[in-house]
Amino acid sequence: MALLSENMIRLTLVRAFFIRREKFSGYSNKRKKSFEKFDFERNLKNLLS
Repeated sequence: MALLSENMIRLTLVRAFFIRREKFSGYSNKRKKSFEKFDFERNLKNLLS
């Protein structure tokens, strides 16, 4: 249970980092952003499973 909550905290931190990075970098390529996000979430699911 403790491990799961630790992963949730890490996920929240990383997601906050991604959002902040997107805001500051000002990408015009939205497809790249959404792919990056999808890729990250897929990798995380692989780690957790």
